[in-house]
Amino acid sequence: MSSRIFITLLAGVAVTAVTCSLPSPVMASEAELLKKIDSLEAQIQQMQETQRQLRNAISDQAAATAASKAAEVEALERKSASDQATQAAAEAKAAAVQAEVAKNKAEAAQNKVETTEKTAFTGDIPGSFKVPGTNTSVKIGGAVKIDVADDLSNSLGGSATDWNCIGFKGSSTSHRGGQVQFTARQSKLSLETSTPSEIVGPIKAFFEGDFYGGGGAYQGTVVGPDRKNTNSAYFRIRQAYLEASNVLIGQTWSTFMDLPSSPETLDVGGPPGVNNGIRQPLVRYSTNLGSGRLHVALESPDGDFQGANQAQFTSGASATSSNNIDVAPDVVLKYEYKPSWGQLTTSAVGRWQTASAGGGTVVGTFNGRADAPGYGVLLGGLLRPVEGHKSGLHFQVLGGNGIGRYLAPTTSTNYEYGAVVDQKNRSLESLFAWGSGVGTKIYWADQWRSTFVVSHAHVSNYHSLLPAAALKNLDAFVANILWSPFANPATYIGLEYTFAHVENYSIPTATLSNKGDANRIMGSVQYAF
Repeated sequence: MSSRIFITLLAGVAVTAVTCSLPSPVMASEAELLKKIDSLEAQIQQMQETQRQLRNAISDQAAATAASKAAEVEALERKSASDQATQAAAEAKAAAVQAEVAKNKAEAAQNKVETTEKTAFTGDIPGSFKVPGTNTSVKIGGAVKIDVADDLSNSLGGSATDWNCIGFKGSSTSHRGGQVQFTARQSKLSLETSTPSEIVGPIKAFFEGDFYGGGGAYQGTVVGPDRKNTNSAYFRIRQAYLEASNVLIGQTWSTFMDLPSSPETLDVGGPPGVNNGIRQPLVRYSTNLGSGRLHVALESPDGDFQGANQAQFTSGASATSSNNIDVAPDVVLKYEYKPSWGQLTTSAVGRWQTASAGGGTVVGTFNGRADAPGYGVLLGGLLRPVEGHKSGLHFQVLGGNGIGRYLAPTTSTNYEYGAVVDQKNRSLESLFAWGSGVGTKIYWADQWRSTFVVSHAHVSNYHSLLPAAALKNLDAFVANILWSPFANPATYIGLEYTFAHVENYSIPTATLSNKGDANRIMGSVQYAF
């Protein structure tokens, strides 16, 4: 509505109001009327100004409200864009995670395929393979060893030292130093298998042999080591056994032995006074007990009284003893305690020897039957002063009445008597013997190591029944150094020195002593696989 129309209306209203308010018939003067009109115009102007101010205020408020709304809209738009960006980032992250999961699944599937393929041929024994179509794992092992021995003075027999070959001072043998021998007979082969079983667990089979058997053949006749032509030697069984759960059946190292405390020597025979080389058929049960392991075994017997002839096995035939009867197995107990600083072992053997020729002559004039119980005990140890270090101290002390071949089996026949026949009293008397050895194994570096051993053995003749030629005391000093250029310590190049001293029960004369010394140096190269 325009201001003019608004003023006219207001004037009409005012005139009407004035007219109605004047007392009829009296009329207001013109001056008063004009005055009222002027007052009304002033009010109208004031109302118009107020209207203008209200319009401006409304306009400003509308502008502010519009600006606020625009800001809110802009904020909402920014928030929506941020939310969309966040959602897009989350979706991208989720997609990346899904891609990584898919990648891992693909790699796992590939690894599973490779593992399955590998497992199909990788055996349960380290370094073994599985026979195709079976669950049997097979491992082939062994070593090629070449020894060169030089007797610097006197003689120590063949490539394996024989203490009975040492010539006593004054004898022709004692002046025969300088013998050089080469041999590869200690080379060996082994086969190990393992087959899982639901009843007794893995069934293990182990076979090992070397070439220290009989001699070579010449025109069909066994003539001993044929160094003249081919250096042939028969393959022989070292170990052959089955093992399942806690039971072992077959031929292996005697339970009486303690390999950890036995010194490492290049000589296959080893020093006297230390049990380091007896293997035989046995049945053994083993179980954990306390902080160690207990072994109980029944082992193959073999009479070794003075004059006994042992069973002989030749190609296609065998011959039992004609004056010895093995009536009961040897019984062996052993306990191994293995703390962090090494190992302690104690073992005992009980045996029974019977001399009988079934009415014929046993020894000399004795033609009856006689029995002799025997026993032996052993204490062995491996002490490592620095925990986790490979260097250590080895020791063994063993002895007993009738211990015989368990003391230190060698090729000597005058050293390992377990008993002797008393022809006068028609009885079989056990012989007391003992031995000891102490040594140290030192690792100069990871690839270099040495062993130093001092040992002694004594066979008692308190019955005065042994022949004068029987050995009484044996002493040895052994020192070696080995270099293992590869990770396997069984592969090495080594050099060893041996000093040997023997004494028998004979009475010395002006020309012949009952003592003898020998010196030998040996070099060895062994590659194990």
